[in-house]
Amino acid sequence: RFPHLPDKLRAQQPTLAHCDMEVALLARRKIRSQMYFGVAMLVVIVTVLSAASFQGSLKFRNLTKTTRNRATELPLAANLNQKVSDLRSALFQDTHLDGDDGFDPMAGAKQQFKKFSFNNKLQAVKEAINKYRERLESADYSNSLIGDTSRELEFIRNFEQSLTHIEKITNEGNWVFHAEVSTAELAKALEQLQADTNQLPGFMNERMANFAQQARRDYNSWMALSAIVTALAFLLIFLLYRRFNNHIFQPLETLVDGSRHVARGNFDFRIELETHDEVSELADALNAMTSRFQAISRDLNCQ
Repeated sequence: RFPHLPDKLRAQQPTLAHCDMEVALLARRKIRSQMYFGVAMLVVIVTVLSAASFQGSLKFRNLTKTTRNRATELPLAANLNQKVSDLRSALFQDTHLDGDDGFDPMAGAKQQFKKFSFNNKLQAVKEAINKYRERLESADYSNSLIGDTSRELEFIRNFEQSLTHIEKITNEGNWVFHAEVSTAELAKALEQLQADTNQLPGFMNERMANFAQQARRDYNSWMALSAIVTALAFLLIFLLYRRFNNHIFQPLETLVDGSRHVARGNFDFRIELETHDEVSELADALNAMTSRFQAISRDLNCQ
């Protein structure tokens, strides 16, 4: 208020109602909406990048877990192979322990001992295959490529059928090692059993070779996806910068520069902004105030 001014000039001063109207215009908070939009976009960028990083970490974790579980099968497979070799060795060793064709008063006891020893080694093979099967059935494999145990489970079913056939041979009649027919049939069954067991590590080697190729393709895909997501993130950040620079920072610089002109007494200067937000409204208010001061100054000069 200027109480020393005439009533005509005093009437040109901004009224309280006019100030309240300007405050109401500023309450629309368009800049705040833009800030909310920018924060939302930044949240989207962080979320997408975090999701990509989390997905990659999860795949790596699952791969590590599956590889570790599959690695625990190797000692069991090696133990099974060793037990089968011991069983074959028992058969051929005991077969060649028979003495001359002459009378041997200990022949019956020797045959019973041989059969007992062979059955013990056969039981050891059954325990080894049971441990291997339990390991396959209890493991949780997250990777479908190297975690596929269908071939191993099929091998176990065939292996157990072969064991059943061997048990049938050894349980038929008064089975003895020097019975040529039974020995030949048993040796053939054990030879096939050993050949099948030797193929067991090859299943994992073949699967790991296929996995290496698939992992290479997945790696290239994830690298390409990460590059695309990163490029989009930088593009979005650049667009946000352009938006804030054009609608907030530059208008504020223009407003500050205009207020400096007015402060230096250049009442003919007008601030021109087309942002249609709070900064633009503030510029219009500053222009209106400058016009009023200019009118007051002109009227005072005419007195």
